[in-house]
Parts: sequence; structure tokens; C-alpha cells
Amino acid sequence: MICVSIGYVTVDECISIIKTSKMAEVRLDLIKDSTSNIKKIFSCSKNLIATYRANELINDDDDRAAFLIESMNAGAEYVDVELDSSDIFKIRVMEEAKNKGKKVIVSYHNCEQTPSKKELFNILKNCIMPLGKNKLSPDVLKIACLSQSQNDNARLL
Repeated sequence: MICVSIGYVTVDECISIIKTSKMAEVRLDLIKDSTSNIKKIFSCSKNLIATYRANELINDDDDRAAFLIESMNAGAEYVDVELDSSDIFKIRVMEEAKNKGKKVIVSYHNCEQTPSKKELFNILKNCIMPLGKNKLSPDVLKIACLSQSQNDNARLL
């Protein structure tokens, strides 16, 4: 199944894209007025991933976690938390997801290069490391890197 990532569109455009997709990642941080339309967005389809990356406007973990939790309450089946987020943020979102029967994606992003094989294994190890007193772990791991060659692609695979 192919998952589209939705950002840099209006809320109405986002919903139109969702309705034509089998699975979509909704980038709340990249859609204007998305946080005031969470219920509208996430109640229109199943197989939606809620993502809110820190940015220059909102990098407060409490706000980001609240938006992701609200997204799950509205129908998001998955939440994506970044590997480099604080443990407190990851634990809060992961606990809520597990309590609601939702899936957690822990993701790593590198927009400059594909790390070495050794680095990739360390990233995987860090992604699956259990967190908190309940030993929370993700349901899905995601590694997104800039690939510049067939060797980079092979290393990722």
C-alpha cells in the first residue's frame, strides 16, 4: 500500500486528497488551520497517520502532543513521533496511543544523506528501545533519508 504525505494545502484540499487515497500521512504542521480542524480531517477516513513535527512556530512538546492526541480521538489510526523528540513527548503520545488501540510510528529523517550501514543499525536500535515504566515500543519504524545512488537504496533496504 502506498501512503501519501499531505502538506502545504488547505484543509479542504487535504480532505479531498484523503478521500482519494488508501492511506495518508497528515502533516498538521504543514497545513494552515489544521489544528482547528482536526476532527474534520481525521473523521473523514480510516488509515490516517497524524504527524506534527516541531518547527519555528510550534516546538512546544505539550502542544504537539495535545494535537496528536486530539487527532487520535478524532479517528487517526497512527501517530508518528520522531526519534529525536524528547522521551517525555514520546512516552506521553505512545501511552495515549496504546490506551486508545492506535499504532505508533517512530521515525528518523535525514534530508542530507543516507547514513552508513552501522549508523542505520544504531538508528534502528534506538527506534525500538523501550521507553518509560511500561516499556513502550513502536508498532512501525520509519527511516526516511536522501538517497543519491543505488548503493544508498540498497543500504536502506
